[in-house]
Amino acid sequence: MIDPASTPRAGEGDSRYDTDVLVIGSGFGGSVSALRLSEKGYRVTVLESGPRRTEETLPKTSWDIRNFLWAPRLGCYGIQRIHLLRDVVILAAHFIGGCTISDDPSQGAIDPYHRVWGYDGLHIVDGSTISANLGVNPSLTITAQAERAMSFWPNKGEPDPRPTAGKPYQRISSVAPHRPAVPAGAPAALLTMSRIGDGREV
Repeated sequence: MIDPASTPRAGEGDSRYDTDVLVIGSGFGGSVSALRLSEKGYRVTVLESGPRRTEETLPKTSWDIRNFLWAPRLGCYGIQRIHLLRDVVILAAHFIGGCTISDDPSQGAIDPYHRVWGYDGLHIVDGSTISANLGVNPSLTITAQAERAMSFWPNKGEPDPRPTAGKPYQRISSVAPHRPAVPAGAPAALLTMSRIGDGREV
């Protein structure tokens, strides 16, 4: 994910630059990030591989091989990635580890706010930030980490509450979005630490 606040831009008013944040991948981390940042007023673009799916083209079963597997060399353009190796076939779903969170660039790839060490504006919010295999489906963990990381982003045009990249970790309050998708008070309304108000992390 790329944050334009620290990315060089063309001249003001250049209509070619019509997005604030580029999210690569619409999985659990990407979709949560896109939603939460759009609620904070950012113009978000999501890039994804493969064709756009409709209710008719989304496979109803894994037996619909052409629409289920992603293996272009075999003529399959589905949703499940497959890797054919010499002695094994790998169906890839969630990649775990490799970009772990750390308080020092020598110990991991990203800081506690999911910013990549040494690359201003680049964030990683997916399964690669989980430090070890959970032994269960990691979808909720990826979602929870994405919710936490996006909760610290400021609303567009407001000061960033996160410490400057490279500075020591600080516990900060989450930032409630100005334009939540679900209205406050509704059964599925987003609850943030700042709304709870007693200082507990939940």
